[in-house]
Amino acid sequence: MEKFWATEAAFRSIMIAYNLMSLFRQVVLKSKSQATLSTLRFKCFALGSWITKHAGKTILNISAIGEKRKWLDGLFDIVKNKDSSFYFSNA
Repeated sequence: MEKFWATEAAFRSIMIAYNLMSLFRQVVLKSKSQATLSTLRFKCFALGSWITKHAGKTILNISAIGEKRKWLDGLFDIVKNKDSSFYFSNA
């Protein structure tokens, strides 16, 4: 990253990733505590899954059972029912 633009691009990419995870934590998880990225990865993203197509629909199949399955279904319901407009104050 000897060129300035490469350093700036890397910094902006990291900022976008951090802000997306923060938005996910606030809107979907509704958590005020600052869970680390590894905790979020373990709880939400490190799951066995596969994609199938049926009747013209693409379906994400997740292998989770019991309480974890109920929790994940609740997260998907939150995302599905969420209004896509957000207002953030910069003050």
